[in-house]
Amino acid sequence: MLTIGWLLTFICIKANAQQIQYISPSQQASELSLSLEIYKDTSAKLTYPAVKNAPFQLYKQTTHTINPNAVYWGRLAVQSKYTADQQFVLYLGTANYCEAYIETVDSVYKEFTGRLVPLSQRKVKEGRNAPILLSLPQASQNQPITIYFRFQNVDNRPFGFNTTIYTEEAWQTLFMSRDLAQGIFNALMGTLVLYLLSLSILLKQRDYIYAAFYLFFIALYYLSSKGVLLEQLLQKHPKINELIWPNALVFSILSLILLTRSFLNTHQNLRFWHRALTVLFIIYAVVGCSTLVSLPIWFNVRLFDNTMLVLGIPTVVIILSTSILTLYKKIKKATLFAWSNIQLAVLFFLFILDVAFNYSSNNSSILLQLGYATQGIMFTIAFAQRMRIIEKEKRALQSQKMQLIAKQNELLEQKVEARSEELQTINHKILTQNEVIEKKNAALAQLQEEVEAQRDTIEYHNRTLNHRNTLITQSIRAAQNIQQAILPNQRKLDYLLKEHFIIYRPKDVVSGDFYWLNEIEGYTYLATVDCTGHGVPGALMSMIGNILLDKIIRVKKVTDPAQIIQQLHDEIYITLRQEETQNNYGMDMSLLIFKRFETHCNIRFCGARHSLHYYNPHTQEKGTFKGDRKSLGGLQNNDICFNTQEVDLSSGTFIYIGSDGMEDQNNSKRRRFSSQRVIQTLMEAATLPLNQQKETLEKTLENFMEGVVQRDDILIICFQV
Repeated sequence: MLTIGWLLTFICIKANAQQIQYISPSQQASELSLSLEIYKDTSAKLTYPAVKNAPFQLYKQTTHTINPNAVYWGRLAVQSKYTADQQFVLYLGTANYCEAYIETVDSVYKEFTGRLVPLSQRKVKEGRNAPILLSLPQASQNQPITIYFRFQNVDNRPFGFNTTIYTEEAWQTLFMSRDLAQGIFNALMGTLVLYLLSLSILLKQRDYIYAAFYLFFIALYYLSSKGVLLEQLLQKHPKINELIWPNALVFSILSLILLTRSFLNTHQNLRFWHRALTVLFIIYAVVGCSTLVSLPIWFNVRLFDNTMLVLGIPTVVIILSTSILTLYKKIKKATLFAWSNIQLAVLFFLFILDVAFNYSSNNSSILLQLGYATQGIMFTIAFAQRMRIIEKEKRALQSQKMQLIAKQNELLEQKVEARSEELQTINHKILTQNEVIEKKNAALAQLQEEVEAQRDTIEYHNRTLNHRNTLITQSIRAAQNIQQAILPNQRKLDYLLKEHFIIYRPKDVVSGDFYWLNEIEGYTYLATVDCTGHGVPGALMSMIGNILLDKIIRVKKVTDPAQIIQQLHDEIYITLRQEETQNNYGMDMSLLIFKRFETHCNIRFCGARHSLHYYNPHTQEKGTFKGDRKSLGGLQNNDICFNTQEVDLSSGTFIYIGSDGMEDQNNSKRRRFSSQRVIQTLMEAATLPLNQQKETLEKTLENFMEGVVQRDDILIICFQV
């Protein structure tokens, strides 16, 4: 039993023993991932040195997924094989915040690093990630150094445990290479941006501005993502640097979409893909606005990465499709531009696949950056190629014009010669005819005197006619004011009809249509009347109708709609002495008497060739009360009687009445609007608020008329019971 106990103790000690990574002078950079141990701090409250007792586990043996919202501790033990003390840079990986504790034989010192730590708090100023300075004693001292480091992210992206130790020379060489590559890339992009902006000012074409913005945002993206912007300008504001590259990426794609639509002229050449690019632009615009607003507040970079990953595939498909179709259709001036998009789309697709299968907070692609640089160069060549083709076409067109002008000159010379011969012949004839003309001129002079006398007479009559026309117009305007005065005022309409609208369009200033509204003993009387004719005759009839309605309803106190209309028919017949004069003037009308209750409205209706339509927006109940096929006044069929129809309608129901002016209106093809179309338009608009219903009816009528002159007076009244 004692032997078994010692064996178990030995196994536990062996299992918890930390592996030491030896740093050899033969290597400028050494990966430490084999000896890296990590521990997930679920409480997020563990501190140094308490973490030394935590059960660390080898990173390579970790089976669970790294939680980006948790706190992780890492542990490394390294020992130098150098013959002298050596300074190193230890690259711990990618994290927003990192605290590193370096244990030596006689001391412990602490370093801060990470993407959101200002450079003033970091000893290693290069890059965006988590490097620290590390001093290792010479091999003869046999002193391993233990490093504990704490990773914490706030951007919801996974950590990158990419522990590597560099000599100072190797570290500086690494960033000198980065600075050289980025310097060349940004110098190229800056030159192209200035060139394209200059062309946009000189040529006043949007393509150049889109291309300049695209290359500018690409350059800004790499300046931010590679850490150059952080090191040069934003040392104290690393979070701003982390906000720049997502926005630069979105706006570069927006600029590329605009450039592709404009350069390839997709509106004419690729209409389907033009719509697809438009939809894609709207989506990216929404993402861009959301990123600008939400990312500084929530700083969820992983959500942004996932969104861009989802949008990446359709973006590649649409850009590839438009470019391939451009090549297939052999669209002039756009071949090189299409190839530049194709090469970038392929590289971008490979980059998306790499991110999808190997997602981290440090995804990057040198190949994709080279693709952007190549695309920028190809853009400028494509613009130059397009300008050359346009210039060539201009020269060819100019040559064709010159040839055409030369041919026209030859023909003109031939015609001039032929015409000269004709003119000589004609001149001879003219000389012989001049004598005749002179004689006729004398006669014309006499006629001119007579014409001038007649002109003076005509001018006098014109002045007389203009004066009379002015008087007539003034009279009609006065009649209009009188007619407007007899109509119900707005206060009365608002009080009795509540929610309502009225479409009232006289054809000739004054109207043969009018409406009559009054309240008597708690009941509301509403009539819409269409008199025979329009203009002045119709207006006179409307005055007669208004007076007779006042007499029958307000004086005689008749309360049944059918009796009111019948008495109005009789009064017109008598007033206009139609038995003697045999004139057939009359009216068509709708008359309803209603009273509102708490849950419903009682309506009595009678119509003379006019109908009533209703619609309840809550129950979708709709219907029509048709009027009797008989007019008022003139010689009518006495076998047809006017009938009162009574119904209770739920509160909130819309009532529509009016004249037949809208349904009789014709369009440019001489086709009537028709009563069926009026009903259909009313029912379709009935689901809208009243003001929008009126706008819909008026717009539908205007679109139907297409500039045709109004045929008759138009009257429509709608109100809600």
